[in-house]
Amino acid sequence: MKWFLFCLLGFSAFFFYQCSDKEANWQDFYYFRTMLSSDSSEILAFQQYKVQRLITKYFDIKVLDGAIYPEAKLQVSNNFLQFQKRQNIDIVPLIYIQQQVFQSPILNLDSLSTKVSRLIQKIDSVNEFNVNKILHIDCDWTPSTQKPFFEFLSLLQAKTNYKTHVTLRLHQIKYHEKTGIPPADSFVLMFYNFGNLGIKEKNSIFNTEDYQKYITSLKYYPKPLQIAMPVFSWWLRYRDGQLISLISSAQLPIDSIKANTKSLSNDEFIFEKEKIMLNFVFQTDEILKLEKIPIDDLRQASQDLKSQYAKGFQRVYWYELNPEYLKSYDITFLNNIQQILLQNE
Repeated sequence: MKWFLFCLLGFSAFFFYQCSDKEANWQDFYYFRTMLSSDSSEILAFQQYKVQRLITKYFDIKVLDGAIYPEAKLQVSNNFLQFQKRQNIDIVPLIYIQQQVFQSPILNLDSLSTKVSRLIQKIDSVNEFNVNKILHIDCDWTPSTQKPFFEFLSLLQAKTNYKTHVTLRLHQIKYHEKTGIPPADSFVLMFYNFGNLGIKEKNSIFNTEDYQKYITSLKYYPKPLQIAMPVFSWWLRYRDGQLISLISSAQLPIDSIKANTKSLSNDEFIFEKEKIMLNFVFQTDEILKLEKIPIDDLRQASQDLKSQYAKGFQRVYWYELNPEYLKSYDITFLNNIQQILLQNE
């Protein structure tokens, strides 16, 4: 009897350990803000969501006044560097490149790849990041910019010796015979921002009607896929019916908006007079429309993706790490979605 109880307790402990380990999945996040810091709320987010890998935007490459140069270069606080080393968090650089760069008449691919490589190495070196030799490149290329973009990728890989992960939009998967397959080591589907930004349109971040037009093509993409899922929200700001800007909901809490506007619906608000709020100047009759992703929609999307891509995604990323955004999504929910998307059949 004692032997039986001992075995039963041992099995229970093993079962509990296995279940707890499954619940304790590490999560990988994108980080697109220009200041990488770790205040108390961000430290809590890193710990609660067990962040293992942070895909961090180092800088943008854009065309401004006819010139090509980096913009929004990453700044890192000392407290984050200390925290990152203690937690052993992998920092993965991401470079966002405006498509217009590859249409510029002054484009020199060899020079651009050299400058990008040097700037990545400088940011790595200055901050002594724990890097794992992976580089994400984010560019919404088209058939007309395919050739210079792909050549740039090849040059950059040779100069950095990093494994290159390239982001894909849904149209680049469905029409891959036209847009081409980038010379990269891995491919990350950005599963958000596929709607229109018009004031009368449905959710531009994420809606079923838009993604259903594309996901049946996933199984035909000739390369294994990773996926980035949205856990963010923003305000669309309209003046005279035209979109003039996007504002992070973390910058404008909804309670502040409700207190200073007239509600048109649960997610739309109008300013009845000019208002200065949190460094923004809103004019009379401007409209703010809140876009977010309900958890039921994320759950349904994960099931839809699983049904169309049965082999499962190699890795799941969340866009993006921000304590304000994550108030709507707890770790158990993200773990559940991750397990669905990674699941093989």
